[in-house]
Amino acid sequence: IVGQNIDTLIIGFDVSLNSRMRELLYKSKKTIGTQLELEGYSFEIIKAKSSKHYQYTLSNNLMRINVSKANSNYPNVRVKLNSFFLWSRGVKEARKQTLNILVELGTIHPESEKISRADLAIDITGIDSLLNGENPLNYVISNGKKRKLHQDGNQITGFTIGKGKLRASIYNKSKELKTNRNHKKTELFK
Repeated sequence: IVGQNIDTLIIGFDVSLNSRMRELLYKSKKTIGTQLELEGYSFEIIKAKSSKHYQYTLSNNLMRINVSKANSNYPNVRVKLNSFFLWSRGVKEARKQTLNILVELGTIHPESEKISRADLAIDITGIDSLLNGENPLNYVISNGKKRKLHQDGNQITGFTIGKGKLRASIYNKSKELKTNRNHKKTELFK
């Protein structure tokens, strides 16, 4: 095992937005495209695309912070920490830096912090030589009935066990990063 960490982390928070943020996000007509500095990080404010519950996204290459007006069914702030941020800082430091950023948005209600997604990752070398071209699913013991093998031509690139919210995806992260040509992330997975 070369490394282990959380690869993606999504956390919801209830944050009482301060007057500066309320003004910027909900009263200004020129919000989209605005650059915002929070705790030394630069964010671009964009229109939230992925969720009907959030109006704005504060985005940079380390995280995405979705913000909405208070809603009793969902946290009004949802933070997605990406793999580079989590692997380079470590989960505890990434969370600490995230909380410092959120404090600049307003008052965080600590009891509201809820993890909605955590992708666990283990970087392992030498699996290919152990399998000798065999299907890795032949060696998996699991209650998950749905199993899918992923291949690129004849080369096995990974597999998935389970479906929906409860599933495990096993794949070559180093290969994925080389394919996506993300040089910052590639440095973490050599």
